Amino acid sequence: GKDHRTQIFQFFQETGKAGIFTGFLHLGDLIATYEDSLSQERWDQGMNSIKKLLDAWFFHYEDIVDPPKLISGHDLMEKYGIKPGIELGEVLNKIRSLQAAGKIGNKMEALEYANSLIERKE
Repeated sequence: GKDHRTQIFQFFQETGKAGIFTGFLHLGDLIATYEDSLSQERWDQGMNSIKKLLDAWFFHYEDIVDPPKLISGHDLMEKYGIKPGIELGEVLNKIRSLQAAGKIGNKMEALEYANSLIERKE
């Protein structure tokens, strides 16, 4: 499955700053749902999720939440002739997702990965 860094990246891509509040609402929801039957284990799972979100947001923002763009859509259009559109956006998002996971670390790796995706489609 996806590692937690990729999941956190995608979560914040969808929620932005509201992701922090969403995490706390999740804890409130746990309390409301389980009331007296909330087990320590289930609560600890919820707390662990929140800790990961907060840690990423406050201590690893540029690594996980919003990695710097290593390449632009313009780079891909120029180098590989890829046209503007959904496919271009998907390639760029996959690259940033892999950056968040720590699997792509520089422009060269980003271009190599983009090239492998584009070649696979041809």
